[in-house]
Amino acid sequence: MRSIYRNSKSIIAAMAIMTATLFSSCDSSEKKTDTSKSDLNNAEVEAAKAKELYNVEVAKFRMEATATIAANEKLIAEIREQKKDGSKEQRAEHQRQVDILKERNDNLKARMDNYEDNGSEKWKLFKEEFKHDMDQLGQAFKDLAVDNKK
Repeated sequence: MRSIYRNSKSIIAAMAIMTATLFSSCDSSEKKTDTSKSDLNNAEVEAAKAKELYNVEVAKFRMEATATIAANEKLIAEIREQKKDGSKEQRAEHQRQVDILKERNDNLKARMDNYEDNGSEKWKLFKEEFKHDMDQLGQAFKDLAVDNKK
């Protein structure tokens, strides 16, 4: 009888250990799930912040580019009126150069207006190319102003 009693105690002890192990492993899984959910929520929050910063950057750049293009349009109108003296050929050449500047400015405006959001990598490339083209147009305005003073 004592041996049955000892075996019962051993079985009960083994069952208690198994039950404790089972509950602790469930607890661990729940903690892992909670941690995973928390990590996912943090990642979603970070992605939303990054998207918002990206949208702000795009909007700011668009506003700046639009303002520069508008200033260029005003400058083109002023330059167009400047060359009243000189030969007919000089005035025609001046108008041709102004027309080229206007066309380049209009192309930049169209590119900005037609830009579609294709992600931050493509935005970076677009922005770099656009800035480069804007800088070249600005230099062309300066070059034309120098030619007008000669």
